[in-house]
Amino acid sequence: MRKTILTFALAAMCCVGASAQEKLFQSANVQSPVINSDGTVTFNLFAPKAVKVEVTGDFLPTQQIDIPGYGKYDAPGVAELKEGKNGVWSYTTDKLAPEMYSYTFNIDGLTGVKDPANIYVNRDIVSFSNIFIVSDAKGDKGDLYRVNEVPTTVLR
Repeated sequence: MRKTILTFALAAMCCVGASAQEKLFQSANVQSPVINSDGTVTFNLFAPKAVKVEVTGDFLPTQQIDIPGYGKYDAPGVAELKEGKNGVWSYTTDKLAPEMYSYTFNIDGLTGVKDPANIYVNRDIVSFSNIFIVSDAKGDKGDLYRVNEVPTTVLR
């Protein structure tokens, strides 16, 4: 009888403790990137304390930088995100051609930040970037990168 009461009391204490957990992370439910039906792509990033957030990727026009002693260099394009409500920063591209694209964020001078809302990552020797695929019709260039049904044949 004593064991039963003790077991019940311990179980009740565990249930009360589990329901009183403190919220450790302040976050928002952010989806990124969002591939819109009109061919544009919206990037969203939850960064409530950030001052400046940019996205850089191969979908943006390159910018030429002059490096003294080395000449001109085509650097990746950069676009600024605008801060919205609840600390979510956003940027929407112009219409993009069907293709697989890569991108990273720059947050307050820290470059190469991966998108925490996008699990698709590409490794390029020493750097990591997120990727997304734009596709507007079956069989277009973006479709080449998707997982597709492939007919199987049996060899005899």
